[in-house]
Amino acid sequence: IWQWRASQDISRLITFFVFLAEAQSVSKVFLDNKAYEAIKAREVRIFTYKLPACSFEHFDPEEIDGSGGRRGAVFHPGRPPVLPIHRKLAYGRYATDDPRNATHFYIPAPFFLWDDSEKLGKEVCDKAEKYIVFKDHIERSLGEESGSPPRLTLQVESRHEGFTFSLWLRTLQESAAIAQATGWLLHAQTTRGDALKIGLKAGCPVIALEEVQFAAECNTSTWTDGRWHLVAGILANSSMGRLLFNNKDLVVTREQPSIEESSSLQGWDRSGLVIWGVAKDSKFAGMCSQPAPDESSNSTCVRSIRAVVEAQPWLHRRGGWDHIVLFGGADYPHRFDPLHPSGDQDFVLEESWPAFKNFVLLHFGSRTERCLAHFSDPRSSSPENQLSMPDCHRRVFQTITIPPVLKDEGFDCAKMADRAKVPRSHRVAYRGLSYVAMVERSAFNSAASEATLMQYQFTGSFRLEFTNWTHELLKNGVCRQHMAFDGLCPWSQVGRSRNEEFGKGRMLSMRKRALELWAQTELGLVLPGDG
Repeated sequence: IWQWRASQDISRLITFFVFLAEAQSVSKVFLDNKAYEAIKAREVRIFTYKLPACSFEHFDPEEIDGSGGRRGAVFHPGRPPVLPIHRKLAYGRYATDDPRNATHFYIPAPFFLWDDSEKLGKEVCDKAEKYIVFKDHIERSLGEESGSPPRLTLQVESRHEGFTFSLWLRTLQESAAIAQATGWLLHAQTTRGDALKIGLKAGCPVIALEEVQFAAECNTSTWTDGRWHLVAGILANSSMGRLLFNNKDLVVTREQPSIEESSSLQGWDRSGLVIWGVAKDSKFAGMCSQPAPDESSNSTCVRSIRAVVEAQPWLHRRGGWDHIVLFGGADYPHRFDPLHPSGDQDFVLEESWPAFKNFVLLHFGSRTERCLAHFSDPRSSSPENQLSMPDCHRRVFQTITIPPVLKDEGFDCAKMADRAKVPRSHRVAYRGLSYVAMVERSAFNSAASEATLMQYQFTGSFRLEFTNWTHELLKNGVCRQHMAFDGLCPWSQVGRSRNEEFGKGRMLSMRKRALELWAQTELGLVLPGDG
């Protein structure tokens, strides 16, 4: 299977699928009855690690499955909930409290919260790397620092280009007095003697350069929630200053410095301080900041979970191959390039915890490792790529698609068993949207015109249904110039946008057609990205 090189060879793979569909009904031919029944009766027993912190149980459900969670942007719209699957794994019929008798081990933690790979590889940040004059990712408690705030020497000779900074702050004390504190977080000095200071004034960000200070207005009650918050600022020469709180621009006032030189903040933690010796925009400050300390692959949660798991003997029994983590609707890795496979540097959780590379990742059809398509193209394959082929295979088989249970949808095993007895008209069937970013679907679409597959489709053994993105847009109200030029919509409607229910309606219609098609087939294909 792994030696296919071009789209026509996929027809051989599909021929194998057709054979597999037929073989399912005659599997007893290859096994005696005793062996066949033993395989059917093999019971799965899942032991769930008891984590003292950072498990699914320790997070607000809204943080995991709600639309307002910290990681809401990395999930696909309309994603099914994760927590029902978590409860099935941890407390369902296959759960066991005896790890010695377990076949699998479940680590009940939302690792997708700590996959910070999307911070990597952003071209605009990479280009600005040369302007970084200070970078510190270590978490520091300002309450433990005595005397004046820390002083830095920035290796930049001129303030001509200005400065951009970002850092994470929090206070764990629910005190209004602390939340409205005033003081400097740090003093910095350039090699030519210009003084740059960053701090808080009445709980709101402030930045000063020489004799000019820019202070902001903000909602100080936010500090008391115990979470990390992103503070960023841009200073151009001393004539213009902008300050941000959690990626939102604040109202800024230019004024004379009014904070005492020796004042410092007590009871605050800071982390991820970056200073660029150039004035950028507010979007850059948020996009190129370091990950929040509790949302990184090297967070306290990841380290504590690793310590708990490695302190028990079960991880070493099979090297982690029988361990399960739940990713749900999140991509692995989060960073996704539609044209190139992910690099080793993108798998940040593997880097922070080497055993993670052996864990089984359960997900709802998210985009998985794309390396197979890269290796199948002799134009892009190289000896270096071939050497990393084992990692490619491992990651492909590491990510396992599981069927999600959508809202208000039942999951009746008895009904499914009854449906399986109904005669089907197709051996293998697939439906999906074919476009360049989904190379697997494009390959299957190209293979559909191959002679053998044409015969399979003619006889009804194999059925491929690919929808067209342009017609998807047209169906949902969109009209653009090239569509009107092709006569697909009237010129008077050019500029018409999609309706508000586009995403939801499209998801339901695709699912409806997939279920109709699968109801008539013995083997339904699912490709990466189908969701």
